[in-house]
Amino acid sequence: MKQILVMMAAVVLVGCSNDTRKALPLPTPQAPEGEPNIPETYQTVEAEEQVVNELSAEFLKTKAMAESGDSAAQSKLSMMYANMRPPNRDHILNNINKSIKWMRKAAEGGDIEAQYSLAGLLRSGAGVKKDLEESTKWYRIAAEQGDARAQNNLGFAYLYGEGVLKNLKESFKWFKKSADQGHPEGKANMGAFLKEYPEILKD
Repeated sequence: MKQILVMMAAVVLVGCSNDTRKALPLPTPQAPEGEPNIPETYQTVEAEEQVVNELSAEFLKTKAMAESGDSAAQSKLSMMYANMRPPNRDHILNNINKSIKWMRKAAEGGDIEAQYSLAGLLRSGAGVKKDLEESTKWYRIAAEQGDARAQNNLGFAYLYGEGVLKNLKESFKWFKKSADQGHPEGKANMGAFLKEYPEILKD
């Protein structure tokens, strides 16, 4: 049960954009920022029903929009499922699956937040099979749309060969793009990178 709670908390954690990896030191990347706040117990069935009833209008509206193909609504619905507090293991697993299902739909529909979150889940293996290649694919898609967090994480992927071939030029390129947007981790990582590989500027 504790393992399932960790998985559920990880879905919420990544969905809240806490996956940006901290600044180097090279060559070992640090863990994603933040730690999941894992509840010791879940609400009772009655409490869960009360929460659902209180949010039912918003939930039903969001679900209808999501089912019509609205990627922003799909992303929101994913987080609604992730943040629910079901009373037992079966409900927890069901909500994890639904959350990931809608997160993937939103990502495929072009929602940057969902793309970034899905990349984080695939990288950590929280609730899904760990897949660094697909994770890096989604980081790239979000990075190419200008997401500074994804650009920073893509820099890590190229630096350590996570899901792609190791490539220092590409790593520097993406750290720099993140840094140029003022992302603190991107700036720190670009500085650390140049200190470790100053020759990159000569190429």
